Amino acid sequence: MSLAGKQIVVTRAPHQADELADLLREQDAVPILYPCIDIAPPDDTAPLDAALRNLHAYEWLILTSTNTVLALQQRIAVLGLTIDRTRLKVAAVGPKTAQAASDLLGMQVDEMPQDYRAESLASVMSVREMMKVLLPQSDRARDTLGNILSNVGADVTQVTAYQNIIGHGGADVPTKLERGEIDALTFTSSSTVENFLKRVAPHDPKNLWAACIGPITAETAREHGFEQIVMPETYTLEQMVKTLTAVLN
Repeated sequence: MSLAGKQIVVTRAPHQADELADLLREQDAVPILYPCIDIAPPDDTAPLDAALRNLHAYEWLILTSTNTVLALQQRIAVLGLTIDRTRLKVAAVGPKTAQAASDLLGMQVDEMPQDYRAESLASVMSVREMMKVLLPQSDRARDTLGNILSNVGADVTQVTAYQNIIGHGGADVPTKLERGEIDALTFTSSSTVENFLKRVAPHDPKNLWAACIGPITAETAREHGFEQIVMPETYTLEQMVKTLTAVLN
């Protein structure tokens, strides 16, 4: 099975699109790059800066996305900091985030959940009463993980590491939708779903297959009217492409 000739929209940020585009090309698809998200520093970096300067005071650093890792790396460079990992442990949501932590921060990850979901991180961290945890996230991140950790006694510092903003540029997807040239869409976060619909309005793409990276993204797509949704059992780009290949053959 392959995606030969299928035109598949990639909605990831420009700095992340190549990986998914390459996976699609391996299946002979034609990736259509249409960035629907991008990242920017927070308007106020003071809380993040304070947390990074006092990183030695935390027992755990939680990394919930590769964007978080990139944002931390950029801010650490601006501040000219050297990371002291004497007592700091690192938890990452999945292997891609763990690899980014190693490549960009020089940090090896201590714990990672098997199902690659942020909410599952608490279960692998052996949380103790008043354990100090730093949780840097997007300005649009849900409070779920922080609440879970706080409810079991952790002292959680949540800071905005970056802003999730709407993307721009890319292919002329609205015209391609008008011509019926698009075969499927790929979404890797709830923001990509919401921003894609904003970018292509007033066109209605909800008759197309929507490949979603995980259950939260899939639920967002469902809430916005998509009915043909496909999601892999393992929440990785590779498995998402495989699952999409199966339904388009």
